[in-house]
Amino acid sequence: MEKINLCEGVVAQMMDTEAWGNVSGDFPFSEAQLEKYADKLDWKEVSGNTNIFWSVQMLEKFKRRIDWTALSRCLQEENVSAELLGKFKDNWNWEELSDNNCLTPELIDQFADYINWKALINNWSCCEKLATEEFIRKYSDRIPACDFKDSRLWREMVEKKEKEIKKLICLR
Repeated sequence: MEKINLCEGVVAQMMDTEAWGNVSGDFPFSEAQLEKYADKLDWKEVSGNTNIFWSVQMLEKFKRRIDWTALSRCLQEENVSAELLGKFKDNWNWEELSDNNCLTPELIDQFADYINWKALINNWSCCEKLATEEFIRKYSDRIPACDFKDSRLWREMVEKKEKEIKKLICLR
């Protein structure tokens, strides 16, 4: 069997790259640390790192390095504000953001024109808090009718209705 000749420098470089990639995905970097190690980091991993608290200032500073789809997918609710979404509204991947659990009813209302409604009504995290007749009435012009009956939101509303009916039956 032929042995592979691995150059020591190449192995060290490969190991370094992979280790930085792993660290990029889970270390709670500060703005200063991101700046200091910017050229070593794997920015797709950094963008999906849920341990980083992104400020408007940080997003502005690193907006050309950030993978906005990965960040949109992984953004945490405690990290989201109207200011953050508004300032970078053209950078976000709104389909991913609409499928994320970070959107509050207030943010949905404020950014209704950007929301991907099909993704939102199938969002497992949001549907429980959105499953109200008021929500349906308010956004009936935005919710895609062809997708509604097959959505997670529909199933959540039907489950609530089932519970109401069962409760009513038990009371009689």
